[in-house]
Amino acid sequence: MIREIARSLEMSPTTVASYLLRAKGANLSWPLPEDLDDVALEKALFVAKEDHRPRRAEPDYAWVHRSSGEST
Repeated sequence: MIREIARSLEMSPTTVASYLLRAKGANLSWPLPEDLDDVALEKALFVAKEDHRPRRAEPDYAWVHRSSGEST
């Protein structure tokens, strides 16, 4: 089924599978609701994920600059 869809849309099966997973995650099925416009569809499929990785502290550039002139 995925290969057939991909062939008819001229896109890769991987892309089709990705969109189908996104649609499933957004609880969307075919046919799409009539009141779902392109903007709402895009928002449903491409939910912004927050980056929860810890941020590294910025280096103390003044200290680095001062230290770079010192001999070791």
